[in-house]
Amino acid sequence: MRTALLRSSRGRRRASTHPGVVRSTRQAAAARSEFAGLRFPPEVITLAVRWYVRYSLSYRDVEELLAERGIEVDHTSVYRWVRRFNPLFTEAARPVAPPEIAGVLTRRR
Repeated sequence: MRTALLRSSRGRRRASTHPGVVRSTRQAAAARSEFAGLRFPPEVITLAVRWYVRYSLSYRDVEELLAERGIEVDHTSVYRWVRRFNPLFTEAARPVAPPEIAGVLTRRR
């Protein structure tokens, strides 16, 4: 059985606890984020999507607002962010009823 080696934060190699897994802890943390691998920070993406949805702006208007703040982004990037992240933000903003109330609301009479 082979043991996978991982790089620690100091650059040394250490054995993985799971055989066959070759993934650094940094890659594992980044894989959990929805924003992993994107060029812009999550704050910029969140702001652009929020402006587009909340104020009914066009993609080019959002591009212009970001450019005024020193962030050069293309309107197609804003379009892609809205398509990708709007459902996630909508789900996160949806209120969750406590279990005792949820049971009352779903119970048929």
